[in-house]
Amino acid sequence: MDGFQPPARRWLGYYGEAPTPTSYFPLAPAHVLDTRYAVGAPKGQLDGGKVLRLKVLGVAGVPVGARTVLLSLTALNATANTAVTAFAENTARPAGAAVEAGRGLPATVRVEVPVGSDGYVDLYNQAGSMDLLADVQGYYA
Repeated sequence: MDGFQPPARRWLGYYGEAPTPTSYFPLAPAHVLDTRYAVGAPKGQLDGGKVLRLKVLGVAGVPVGARTVLLSLTALNATANTAVTAFAENTARPAGAAVEAGRGLPATVRVEVPVGSDGYVDLYNQAGSMDLLADVQGYYA
């Protein structure tokens, strides 16, 4: 279209305190979790109602100063319909799920996860058991 001008960007607001500015740093994807092969966690499916602690700071190019990581999470071989919640270690588990998987159906999603002060993120499986994979794709610092 001749003369088309995109709309100006506008600040729509925020909830709570204004966040401290951060920058995104992309990384070459790195496989940091695979419960099928004991990568990043012991070998074996993650049972329902359990939390898997995943170390992300100082791993796969994520520096100690990173505050949030971008993960690609994949749920495989779920024995029941379930949901995985990703959140910072030592914080309350949020109500929303990062990835939802049907029984026997794989599911993948990209999610930004705050990193706990100890360098870990928590991955909580709601029901059944499943294999869980994660690839780091970048971080915010």
